[in-house]
Amino acid sequence: GEGEKLKGTATFIAKIGGDPIPSVKWMKGKWRQITPGGRISIEHKGQDAKLQIREVTKSDSGHYRCVATNKHGEIESGADMEVTKKEDMGENGVMIRAGESLRLPAVVRGRPQPEVKWAKDEAEIDKERMIVETVGKNSTLFIKKAVRADHGKYQITGTNSSGSKTAETRVDVMGLINLLFELRTQMCIFFFCNPEARCGL
Repeated sequence: GEGEKLKGTATFIAKIGGDPIPSVKWMKGKWRQITPGGRISIEHKGQDAKLQIREVTKSDSGHYRCVATNKHGEIESGADMEVTKKEDMGENGVMIRAGESLRLPAVVRGRPQPEVKWAKDEAEIDKERMIVETVGKNSTLFIKKAVRADHGKYQITGTNSSGSKTAETRVDVMGLINLLFELRTQMCIFFFCNPEARCGL
């Protein structure tokens, strides 16, 4: 349910600069200010501001904002967090972080041994970035340093004289969200959120 606790920890980090050093507050949505306590911890040391939510639940999903204020004005940056469970991704879903390598193994059986073809979103795979290795009944798709564009559905099709059969899996690639805002020359926020904040797994 919405309040079911998951194992993941969501971490939002903001780099705060300004003269004088800005005060910082964290907001969820338009009006709700986040305060520390329970599952929530907030730290602000020097230029580093951090919001951490432990044991995330689906109800923690939403838009989070870091708001910095000094005498020169106010500036903010934010990111959306979506909390999902493994079951929500489907039985064969795979989730990795951007920059990690992806390996999709499959077993294709048949007599005679089927020819194997991989596809992404029912289109030909990018052979410059994706490597297919097929040995006997085992076929594996490799992607080095996955990027957000690798997100999608991957199909493997085995074909022989008896016909063809296709299996499918979904891949989600979670990446860093980077936003940079500047207010005159006195203040800036470099804001990013840990990819874990997007899944809660």
